[in-house]
Amino acid sequence: MEYFDSDEVMDRSYDAALMRRILGYLKPYRTPVALSIGLLLLVSVFQLAPPYLTKLAIDRYLTPASLELGARYSGLMKVAGVFALVLFLGFLTSYLQIYVMAFVGQRVMFDLRMQIFKHLQRMEVSFFDRNPVGRLMTRLTSDVEVLNEMFTSGVVAIFLDIFTLAGIMVVLCYLNLKLALLTFLIVPLLFLVKKVRTNLAGLFIVALLVNVGMWFERFNIIVTSLAQMLAEVMKVQKSAPTMMRKTPTIHCKLS
Repeated sequence: MEYFDSDEVMDRSYDAALMRRILGYLKPYRTPVALSIGLLLLVSVFQLAPPYLTKLAIDRYLTPASLELGARYSGLMKVAGVFALVLFLGFLTSYLQIYVMAFVGQRVMFDLRMQIFKHLQRMEVSFFDRNPVGRLMTRLTSDVEVLNEMFTSGVVAIFLDIFTLAGIMVVLCYLNLKLALLTFLIVPLLFLVKKVRTNLAGLFIVALLVNVGMWFERFNIIVTSLAQMLAEVMKVQKSAPTMMRKTPTIHCKLS
């Protein structure tokens, strides 16, 4: 029986058309997705607030030497209270965001599995003869679960990183514009270093694979030679008793 091998069709790491098709399953759940994005904005704000509160505590209540002890203590307690409130709100918004995206992911996974199952029910019997049952069950279970992880974790992590980086840039510009611009000058250099590092890593891996291939080729030659020598030795050992039996015995008469 000849099976149809469909595991070799993906030759690109990113396919925009496929991504748009996958994200199309989010259209029936626009409201929860929008709510999740809004909660992500709040989560990023709450993540950026503690460093700024620490700055206020140091600049206003710890550094000034002329500040009275009572005012210093009350100011630090206020900052500590706001800090604790920010942590609690950050935990609450993060919990709600995870809950909403988990709900969306489960609904999308249910819709996708139902669509795949209905599609399989419309297929002819010859299709199941050409495709192993294990592969079809993997498409229905494992692959759909991977898409669920992408919706609930991957997309959320990407948006959260984008919002957090944007918030850091805004805070840096607000605190000190000149210092922020000097910091941003390093960003193109980082991209250049990353690209060069990636290219060098690729060249190193290619060279390593070439060397490994050469060593494997030499090893195969050695193993083949040893196998041939061993076969010859075994052949000689098997033929030795036969040659001894066929060797005529010469009797010498002593006169």
